[in-house]
Amino acid sequence: MVTKKNKKLNIKKTDLIKWYVFVLLSSLVIFGIEMFSYACIAIWFGKMWYPNPQYVPGEPDPVLNLQTPFDKWMPWCSWIFPYYISWAFTWPIIIPLVVYAINGGYKKNGKDAYMQYLLNSFFMYIISTILYALIPTTCRPAEFIDQLDPSSPFYNQIKDILVGDDLNIFGSCPSYHNYWASLFVFFGAKNFFNKNKIKTMTKFEISLSIISIAIGIMITFSTLTLHQHNLIDVIVTYSLTLTIALIIAHYNIVDVFKNWLNKSKLNINI
Repeated sequence: MVTKKNKKLNIKKTDLIKWYVFVLLSSLVIFGIEMFSYACIAIWFGKMWYPNPQYVPGEPDPVLNLQTPFDKWMPWCSWIFPYYISWAFTWPIIIPLVVYAINGGYKKNGKDAYMQYLLNSFFMYIISTILYALIPTTCRPAEFIDQLDPSSPFYNQIKDILVGDDLNIFGSCPSYHNYWASLFVFFGAKNFFNKNKIKTMTKFEISLSIISIAIGIMITFSTLTLHQHNLIDVIVTYSLTLTIALIIAHYNIVDVFKNWLNKSKLNINI
């Protein structure tokens, strides 16, 4: 005999399964958009605009280079190479998990936070795709490789993987590494600006928020000290992330999206 209590628990379990299936599928969609944006659009349109992108030392760069004096001054930190390269493979899993956990998971505000991450990423990747197609930009670590001591940690890997003819010639700005960094910083810091939310946060959530901010700062640091991105890339990317987040909050787009999901055939109770 199924009691009302058991029935209620079964419904909650069903909702929970639906939610996590939605998270999995939506994360895969976001990952697909990101891959298509950078690996396809940035490269295709970049080569269309600049059929001969190779840089010749001493001559003007044929591609729009947003390099500043700060970027020329920035020293190499080769030891951070494994940290930098790991985010190209781990961001689709770690970022949503951190955002979800910081906001209390399924029982608290984790669902809304994930929705905000999802929408922020969708708009960011669409805007970036358009910018990659219309205004291809470059960052050339090859210009700085002579400043790196060959005995430095991971020198060969940096030279082979990061300092190539094609990598980062197009798609420098906005920077996806710095977008991931800005998400860690934004979601890590956001609750600290709301006194009511701080009161409801657990020690774990507060600690994870601080760690999240530190992770984001270190990602940005790695992009600059490995000369994968310029200072302008960082400023533009962080500004875009914040602008999109403010627009989503101002127009209550998360609530609109949730209402649409609840009324759709997906029947996800959020």
